[in-house]
Amino acid sequence: MIFLRPVILRDGAASNTLSTDRYQYLRNEQAKFGFDSNPFLPDLPKVGLPALPAAKPAEAVDPARPAAGAEPGQP
Repeated sequence: MIFLRPVILRDGAASNTLSTDRYQYLRNEQAKFGFDSNPFLPDLPKVGLPALPAAKPAEAVDPARPAAGAEPGQP
């Protein structure tokens, strides 16, 4: 059985942080497992997860200013 634990992500930055952490964990675990070659198929190249590209910095949001297109007085 597999149990999934739901995680609430409030914004894109939180989503990016969580997914990057989990991706790096999987890459590290794969590297620890580390077969240099497959004993049954020695001609196959070693495969692994590629490194993530550098993340773009998130835009800072001014909490005192309403979002674009929002009407004052509306939540």
